[in-house]
Amino acid sequence: MIQKLSSQARVAESNSVATSLIHLYNEKAWENETHLKSVFTGLTAESTDLTQAINRSKSESVLSELDSECDKCVDSLYYLGLGASHHPDVAIRTSAEQLNNVFGKYGLKITRESYEVENSLILALLKDLEKPELKEHIAAISGYAEAIALLDKAQQKFKTAYVDWEQEKNKEEKRRSASEIKKSIVEIINDKIVPYLNAMSQIAPAAYADFANDVARIIETRNDLIKSRSKKPEPVS
Repeated sequence: MIQKLSSQARVAESNSVATSLIHLYNEKAWENETHLKSVFTGLTAESTDLTQAINRSKSESVLSELDSECDKCVDSLYYLGLGASHHPDVAIRTSAEQLNNVFGKYGLKITRESYEVENSLILALLKDLEKPELKEHIAAISGYAEAIALLDKAQQKFKTAYVDWEQEKNKEEKRRSASEIKKSIVEIINDKIVPYLNAMSQIAPAAYADFANDVARIIETRNDLIKSRSKKPEPVS
Protein backbone atom coordinates (compact mmCIF):
# COMPACT_ATOMS: atom_id res chain seq x y z
CA MET A 1 0.00 0.00 0.00
CA ILE A 2 1.42 3.38 -1.02
CA GLN A 3 1.29 6.04 1.67
CA LYS A 4 0.50 9.65 0.86
CA LEU A 5 3.21 12.29 0.75
CA SER A 6 3.40 14.14 4.08
CA SER A 7 1.67 17.50 4.20
CA GLN A 8 4.79 18.74 6.02
CA ALA A 9 6.88 18.38 2.85
CA ARG A 10 8.60 21.60 1.94
CA VAL A 11 8.49 23.18 -1.52
CA ALA A 12 11.82 21.73 -2.65
CA GLU A 13 10.99 18.34 -1.11
CA SER A 14 7.67 18.14 -2.94
CA ASN A 15 9.38 19.02 -6.19
CA SER A 16 12.07 16.39 -5.55
CA VAL A 17 9.41 13.69 -5.11
CA ALA A 18 7.58 14.88 -8.22
CA THR A 19 10.80 14.82 -10.27
CA SER A 20 11.61 11.30 -9.07
CA LEU A 21 8.11 10.04 -9.90
CA ILE A 22 8.22 11.65 -13.35
CA HIS A 23 11.59 10.04 -14.06
CA LEU A 24 10.25 6.66 -12.91
CA TYR A 25 7.14 7.03 -15.07
CA ASN A 26 9.17 8.00 -18.15
CA GLU A 27 11.35 4.92 -17.73
CA LYS A 28 8.20 2.76 -17.99
CA ALA A 29 7.17 4.50 -21.23
CA TRP A 30 3.48 3.79 -20.65
CA GLU A 31 2.20 5.83 -23.56
CA ASN A 32 -0.83 3.57 -23.92
CA GLU A 33 -1.89 3.96 -20.27
CA THR A 34 -4.13 6.96 -20.85
CA HIS A 35 -4.97 7.72 -17.22
CA LEU A 36 -1.37 7.79 -16.00
CA LYS A 37 -0.32 9.69 -19.11
CA SER A 38 -2.84 12.43 -18.33
CA VAL A 39 -1.89 12.59 -14.66
CA PHE A 40 1.86 12.66 -15.28
CA THR A 41 1.51 15.25 -18.03
CA GLY A 42 -0.11 17.50 -15.45
CA LEU A 43 2.50 16.65 -12.82
CA THR A 44 5.33 17.42 -15.23
CA ALA A 45 3.86 20.83 -16.06
CA GLU A 46 3.45 21.68 -12.38
CA SER A 47 6.98 20.52 -11.55
CA THR A 48 8.38 22.71 -14.33
CA ASP A 49 6.47 25.72 -12.97
CA LEU A 50 7.63 24.99 -9.43
CA THR A 51 11.27 24.78 -10.52
CA GLN A 52 10.93 28.21 -12.14
CA ALA A 53 9.28 29.61 -9.00
CA ILE A 54 12.11 28.24 -6.84
CA ASN A 55 14.65 29.87 -9.16
CA ARG A 56 12.83 33.19 -8.86
CA SER A 57 13.06 32.95 -5.08
CA LYS A 58 16.79 32.33 -5.40
CA SER A 59 17.24 35.45 -7.53
CA GLU A 60 15.58 37.51 -4.80
CA SER A 61 17.93 35.96 -2.25
CA VAL A 62 20.91 36.90 -4.42
CA LEU A 63 19.63 40.49 -4.63
CA SER A 64 19.38 40.61 -0.84
CA GLU A 65 22.99 39.42 -0.54
CA LEU A 66 24.17 42.07 -2.99
CA ASP A 67 22.25 44.72 -1.06
CA SER A 68 24.06 43.63 2.12
CA GLU A 69 27.37 43.92 0.28
CA CYS A 70 26.54 47.52 -0.68
CA ASP A 71 25.55 48.28 2.91
CA LYS A 72 28.93 47.05 4.17
CA CYS A 73 30.71 49.29 1.67
CA VAL A 74 28.69 52.30 2.81
CA ASP A 75 29.58 51.44 6.41
CA SER A 76 33.27 51.31 5.45
CA LEU A 77 33.16 54.84 4.03
CA TYR A 78 31.46 56.11 7.16
CA TYR A 79 33.90 54.55 9.60
CA LEU A 80 36.95 55.49 7.55
CA GLY A 81 35.81 59.11 7.59
CA LEU A 82 34.92 58.94 11.28
CA GLY A 83 38.30 57.49 12.20
CA ALA A 84 40.21 60.01 10.11
CA SER A 85 38.30 62.86 11.75
CA HIS A 86 40.18 62.01 14.97
CA HIS A 87 43.59 61.64 13.32
CA PRO A 88 46.43 63.64 14.95
CA ASP A 89 47.48 64.99 11.56
CA VAL A 90 45.61 68.26 10.89
CA ALA A 91 45.65 67.78 7.10
CA ILE A 92 44.04 64.35 7.40
CA ARG A 93 41.43 65.68 9.83
CA THR A 94 40.64 68.48 7.40
CA SER A 95 40.26 66.04 4.52
CA ALA A 96 38.02 63.84 6.65
CA GLU A 97 35.85 66.83 7.46
CA GLN A 98 35.39 67.61 3.76
CA LEU A 99 34.49 64.01 2.92
CA ASN A 100 32.25 63.60 5.94
CA ASN A 101 30.32 66.69 4.87
CA VAL A 102 29.63 65.00 1.54
CA PHE A 103 28.76 61.65 3.14
CA GLY A 104 26.58 63.43 5.70
CA LYS A 105 24.13 64.44 2.98
CA TYR A 106 23.23 60.75 2.73
CA GLY A 107 24.28 59.12 6.00
CA LEU A 108 24.06 55.51 7.11
CA LYS A 109 20.28 55.77 6.92
CA ILE A 110 20.43 55.09 3.17
CA THR A 111 21.17 51.43 3.95
CA ARG A 112 17.70 51.19 5.50
CA GLU A 113 15.89 52.55 2.46
CA SER A 114 14.03 50.49 -0.12
CA TYR A 115 16.06 48.90 -2.90
CA GLU A 116 15.04 51.57 -5.40
CA VAL A 117 15.73 54.55 -3.12
CA GLU A 118 19.00 53.14 -1.81
CA ASN A 119 20.17 52.45 -5.35
CA SER A 120 19.53 56.07 -6.36
CA LEU A 121 21.16 57.54 -3.26
CA ILE A 122 24.32 55.46 -3.55
CA LEU A 123 24.68 56.46 -7.19
CA ALA A 124 24.30 60.09 -6.16
CA LEU A 125 26.89 59.68 -3.39
CA LEU A 126 29.37 58.14 -5.79
CA LYS A 127 28.81 60.98 -8.24
CA ASP A 128 29.45 63.56 -5.51
CA LEU A 129 32.67 61.78 -4.54
CA GLU A 130 33.90 62.08 -8.13
CA LYS A 131 34.11 65.87 -7.90
CA PRO A 132 37.64 67.12 -8.70
CA GLU A 133 37.95 69.18 -5.53
CA LEU A 134 37.62 66.02 -3.41
CA LYS A 135 40.40 64.11 -5.14
CA GLU A 136 43.20 65.25 -2.85
CA HIS A 137 41.07 64.68 0.25
CA ILE A 138 40.29 61.13 -0.83
CA ALA A 139 43.97 60.48 -1.44
CA ALA A 140 44.84 61.82 2.03
CA ILE A 141 42.86 59.13 3.87
CA SER A 142 44.32 55.66 3.64
CA GLY A 143 41.86 53.16 2.19
CA TYR A 144 39.19 55.70 1.24
CA ALA A 145 39.74 55.45 -2.53
CA GLU A 146 39.68 51.66 -2.28
CA ALA A 147 36.43 51.81 -0.29
CA ILE A 148 34.85 54.00 -2.97
CA ALA A 149 35.96 51.55 -5.67
CA LEU A 150 34.48 48.63 -3.74
CA LEU A 151 31.19 50.48 -3.29
CA ASP A 152 31.08 51.31 -6.99
CA LYS A 153 31.72 47.68 -7.92
CA ALA A 154 29.12 46.39 -5.45
CA GLN A 155 26.60 48.93 -6.70
CA GLN A 156 27.09 47.94 -10.34
CA LYS A 157 26.47 44.30 -9.45
CA PHE A 158 23.41 45.25 -7.42
CA LYS A 159 22.04 47.49 -10.18
CA THR A 160 22.23 44.68 -12.74
CA ALA A 161 20.57 42.20 -10.39
CA TYR A 162 17.93 44.76 -9.44
CA VAL A 163 16.89 45.33 -13.07
CA ASP A 164 16.52 41.56 -13.56
CA TRP A 165 14.59 41.25 -10.29
CA GLU A 166 12.24 44.11 -11.22
CA GLN A 167 11.45 42.46 -14.55
CA GLU A 168 10.69 39.17 -12.84
CA LYS A 169 8.60 40.89 -10.18
CA ASN A 170 6.47 42.58 -12.85
CA LYS A 171 5.77 39.18 -14.37
CA GLU A 172 5.12 37.66 -10.95
CA GLU A 173 1.63 39.12 -10.75
CA LYS A 174 0.56 36.68 -13.44
CA ARG A 175 2.24 33.69 -11.79
CA ARG A 176 1.35 31.43 -8.92
CA SER A 177 3.55 31.35 -5.86
CA ALA A 178 5.80 28.36 -5.11
CA SER A 179 3.55 27.37 -2.19
CA GLU A 180 0.47 27.34 -4.45
CA ILE A 181 2.19 25.13 -7.02
CA LYS A 182 3.52 22.85 -4.28
CA LYS A 183 -0.02 22.39 -2.99
CA SER A 184 -1.15 21.37 -6.48
CA ILE A 185 1.71 18.87 -6.79
CA VAL A 186 0.91 17.26 -3.44
CA GLU A 187 -2.75 16.98 -4.47
CA ILE A 188 -1.83 15.28 -7.76
CA ILE A 189 0.40 12.78 -5.94
CA ASN A 190 -1.95 12.09 -3.03
CA ASP A 191 -5.33 12.32 -4.74
CA LYS A 192 -4.58 10.95 -8.21
CA ILE A 193 -1.41 8.86 -8.32
CA VAL A 194 -1.47 7.12 -4.92
CA PRO A 195 -5.16 5.95 -4.95
CA TYR A 196 -4.97 4.87 -8.58
CA LEU A 197 -1.82 2.79 -8.16
CA ASN A 198 -3.07 1.28 -4.91
CA ALA A 199 -6.16 0.10 -6.76
CA MET A 200 -4.48 -1.03 -9.98
CA SER A 201 -1.73 -2.96 -8.19
CA GLN A 202 -4.51 -5.06 -6.67
CA ILE A 203 -6.52 -5.41 -9.88
CA ALA A 204 -3.60 -6.00 -12.26
CA PRO A 205 -0.49 -6.73 -10.15
CA ALA A 206 1.53 -8.07 -13.06
CA ALA A 207 1.31 -4.72 -14.83
CA TYR A 208 1.30 -2.28 -11.93
CA ALA A 209 2.84 -3.84 -8.79
CA ASP A 210 6.49 -3.07 -9.58
CA PHE A 211 5.76 0.52 -10.50
CA ALA A 212 3.56 0.96 -7.43
CA ASN A 213 6.29 -0.45 -5.18
CA ASP A 214 8.87 1.94 -6.62
CA VAL A 215 6.50 4.88 -6.12
CA ALA A 216 5.89 3.72 -2.54
CA ARG A 217 9.63 3.65 -1.82
CA ILE A 218 10.15 7.17 -3.16
CA ILE A 219 7.36 8.61 -1.04
CA GLU A 220 8.23 6.56 2.03
CA THR A 221 11.88 7.66 1.89
CA ARG A 222 10.87 11.31 1.73
CA ASN A 223 8.31 10.92 4.54
CA ASP A 224 10.94 9.28 6.75
CA LEU A 225 13.28 12.24 6.17
CA ILE A 226 10.47 14.65 7.06
CA LYS A 227 9.70 12.71 10.25
CA SER A 228 13.35 12.64 11.31
CA ARG A 229 13.56 16.39 10.74
CA SER A 230 10.56 17.07 12.96
CA LYS A 231 12.03 14.94 15.76
CA LYS A 232 15.25 17.00 15.97
CA PRO A 233 15.43 18.94 19.25
CA GLU A 234 15.03 22.69 19.12
CA PRO A 235 18.34 24.59 19.51
CA VAL A 236 18.95 25.95 22.99
CA SER A 237 18.96 29.75 22.98
